[in-house]
Amino acid sequence: IEKVERKTLRWWQRLAIVRQLEHREDGSLCHRLVVESAPRRAGKSVRVRGVALWRMAHRQGLVDSPGLCKPIKFRTPLPDAYSIDELAALLLGAQGLPGRFNWGPSRADYFECLLRLAYDTGLRLSYILQLTCEQVFSSEFELRQQKTDLALRKRLHTSTVEACERIRRPPRILIVPWPYNRRGFYYWWAQLLAAAG
Repeated sequence: IEKVERKTLRWWQRLAIVRQLEHREDGSLCHRLVVESAPRRAGKSVRVRGVALWRMAHRQGLVDSPGLCKPIKFRTPLPDAYSIDELAALLLGAQGLPGRFNWGPSRADYFECLLRLAYDTGLRLSYILQLTCEQVFSSEFELRQQKTDLALRKRLHTSTVEACERIRRPPRILIVPWPYNRRGFYYWWAQLLAAAG
């Protein structure tokens, strides 16, 4: 793939290709059906073209078996979901964040609101940052996922609405905007995790 398409594969693309090409001694694939579900920048099109290219080359006897993939070790494994106790620790850690953002709310109130919104809705960060005050302060709201085009209906807990009220700054439209780059966000997220232990 790298020679023909002149694209450098990243480790997760290599992993996905190796897993998709796993096969038995008789040459039959271990995975007859592969469901591709990944973020936009995960390189699905590169993998699809690469797997097709490899299969054509394999039929001609030009390439050997890719073998089995080695287990990947992640530096900081992320949980599928935070437990109630972990959420409580994060909320406590958020209260220890110092100072205010220059556009309004304290960092403690901002991250408490963001945490509660994330826990109540289960949405990705990019969706949470786009939530409007009108959506948050209605009893129930609906939004459409850009990737799947499915409509999601969400209802917020009273404590979440109260946390949002503390950082509400009319006439601002978004409830938890982030006007800086993502590096700044992850810096404060790391500070929060450290404070939460």
